[in-house]
Parts: sequence; C-alpha cells; structure tokens
Amino acid sequence: MEWVLTTCILWGCTTPLIRRGALGVDAVAHKGRVAELAWLATSWRYVLPLALNLCGSLAFVRALQYADLAVVSPLTNSLTLAMTWVTGWLMGENLGDPVSLAGVALVGAGSYLCITAS
Repeated sequence: MEWVLTTCILWGCTTPLIRRGALGVDAVAHKGRVAELAWLATSWRYVLPLALNLCGSLAFVRALQYADLAVVSPLTNSLTLAMTWVTGWLMGENLGDPVSLAGVALVGAGSYLCITAS
C-alpha cells in the first residue's frame, strides 16, 4: 500500500506545482508551439514538478505489481484528487466552498472503506 500512497503524494502534490510552473507561458504563446515547449523545457519551476509527477507514474506501476488493479486504480485516483485539492489549498489557491471540503472528506472515507474491505 506504500506504493499507492507514494503515487498519490507524487501525483497530487505536483499537479498544482505544475500549474503554477506553467504560469508565464502565455507570454511566448504568440511565437508558436515550439517557443512554448522551449519555454516550458527551460523553466525549472515546471520541469522539476513534472519529473516528480512522472516518478509517480513509476510508483503506480510498482503498486500494480503488488496489489489488485481493482483496488489500486480507484484508490490512487481518488486519493490523488484529494491530495491535489489539499496541496492547492495550502498553496493559496481559491478552492472554494464547504461542498469541496465535504467532497474531499467523502473521498477519504471511501478510500478507507476500500482499504479495509480488501
């Protein structure tokens, strides 16, 4: 289960960082796709979180080797969503209303049930 949690942390925590790292790409968007790709490839604020996110993909493959796909996939996706929400909130993103918080809590409760049932 540690590989599932590693995947969730790497995917969930890096998504808001990738989003923040891509800020500013609009300044070169008028120059075309190649200029955008060059800008992103040379921005450490984008490349570092992206590399960590890709490490999450390796952790996901490792998790699939040790646990059932029917448990790993929904658990990883739901916890990644919750981690993304929490990380975005910690970074000061406007994530809104109490309904969002309730949704994250329900994701946590469902994930707990998924873990204990298997």
